[in-house]
Amino acid sequence: MKFTRRSLLQAMGTTAAGAAVGCKPNPDPVVSAVERIDPTDAWEGRGTPDEEVFPLGVASGDPTSESVLLWTRTTSSSEITVEVAAWREEAWESVGSFPVEVVDGFVHHVVTELDADLPLAFQFKTAEDEFSRVGYSRTTLAADGRGVIRIGATSCASFQNAPFPSMTQVAARGPLDVMLWVGDQVYADGSNTVEDYREKWEAALDTEGFRSLLTACASLCTWDDHEVNNNWDPTILPEELVANARQVFFEMSPLGNPEGTGQIWRSVRYGKTVEIFVLECRGERNPDTGMYISSEQFQWLVDGVTQSEAVWKLIVNSVPISNMPEAYDFADLDLDRWEGYPVQRQALLDAISGVSGTFFVSGDFHHCTLAKVEPSGPSAKLLEFLVGPAGSNLNPLGGLLQDDVQFLWSSAAWCSSRIDLSDDGTGKIEWIFDSGETFCSASFNVDGEVYDLEYVAPDGTEPV
Repeated sequence: MKFTRRSLLQAMGTTAAGAAVGCKPNPDPVVSAVERIDPTDAWEGRGTPDEEVFPLGVASGDPTSESVLLWTRTTSSSEITVEVAAWREEAWESVGSFPVEVVDGFVHHVVTELDADLPLAFQFKTAEDEFSRVGYSRTTLAADGRGVIRIGATSCASFQNAPFPSMTQVAARGPLDVMLWVGDQVYADGSNTVEDYREKWEAALDTEGFRSLLTACASLCTWDDHEVNNNWDPTILPEELVANARQVFFEMSPLGNPEGTGQIWRSVRYGKTVEIFVLECRGERNPDTGMYISSEQFQWLVDGVTQSEAVWKLIVNSVPISNMPEAYDFADLDLDRWEGYPVQRQALLDAISGVSGTFFVSGDFHHCTLAKVEPSGPSAKLLEFLVGPAGSNLNPLGGLLQDDVQFLWSSAAWCSSRIDLSDDGTGKIEWIFDSGETFCSASFNVDGEVYDLEYVAPDGTEPV
């Protein structure tokens, strides 16, 4: 797409609020969604939180149908245990108390032998009866399970908008199964040592926005550039600096590090409803060979998407894959995204464009957008949602992007998102402003059709 005078005028507000794109819901539902049980009461825990002993709260991540990883940061040198409770038959019931290993002040403990689709609560404590906050999580659906999966998502949390109120608003909307941290979760640019990176992460996680979401549900995390350095190139940046950043990313995130490999790309499946593919779009790219991701990650992704038995295939993609306007190519910025690696990009699109229910959730561009990956052709059925930014400087191009053909809605505003995916082949996304207002919502189906698109400007006036 190229900007024209007409498209710019349309993007600046000549379309009425509440515009709709298409009116056809999913014509062939797969199966009716199953109602799932959520706790009706908070778990009281075992004691009052001590913010000095557990300064960054708690989190959980990388759930399966029978396990979940529990995380915290502690200043204590004593033995640490974690108490886990499960919501069963309208009450919280103890699962058990488990000793955990502390490595350099961090806990990454996997609780196993759990039931599928099980709401959980947990709290860490020291031998001196000092307690963390209470956190909540949930195992995934069983392999043949069905139901609506509720997903939060955001990106680009620069400190200039701390304490990131849109994150708190997303958490306040109700239960989530999982939170997607799409990249640029922390702006650690300029860091060099492990201590430098830890300091930036601690400052971010010690905000109400992060605490609200990290304690509310399980997380799936990837990184982008600012967790290391702006627009970093792994073929140029010193290996020691990247290793320091990677170490702290794994320390500060509720994700495992199997056998110390440092591999970030992985998938999590919620029964027959959705399989989530988390990409690593920074540390494997090589401009000299034209590889945006490694051949191993590429083949894993293609095989996973094309062979998945889930209705939805959600690809967490830190930098957008959509065909962007020429205005986004200044200063060779196209070389920093999929479009700068056209052979591998096209190979991926050729492989997955015919797979129903496939879409991308992305960040990086500092604006929120509902787009088709291409304006026409097979890839026009692939949707891409740019979620966030929760806090970065805003990109004014986001307010000029809408063309009603490929870019169905776009805005330069701080926000986070909620996505509901049903196993009947329908979904809904909402972009939620710092104030808690929904300033864009849209329904979509497995065929890439968008309907019931409604939006207003963040201040409640006409669209921007």
